[in-house]
Amino acid sequence: MIGKSIGKRSQGLARLRPAGDWNTLDYLAAEGVEYVCDWTNDDQPYVMTLEGGKRIISIHYSHDINDIPAFERHNRMAELSSAR
Repeated sequence: MIGKSIGKRSQGLARLRPAGDWNTLDYLAAEGVEYVCDWTNDDQPYVMTLEGGKRIISIHYSHDINDIPAFERHNRMAELSSAR
């Protein structure tokens, strides 16, 4: 389903806000997704073993290093960000 909507298979998933549960991870692994970046419970990457033996990697992606805070908290505009 992800591949159909973007035109190629996605290897990983990073969402704007942490969302989903273990069932979501099962669905993503079944679609061939290898990693997720929104399980913000650790600072280091780690492997999660799902039911049935499938594995998916959690890679921490902190909101602090994302550009979203610049837009949300500091009222920046996209045009200014791309000019830097």
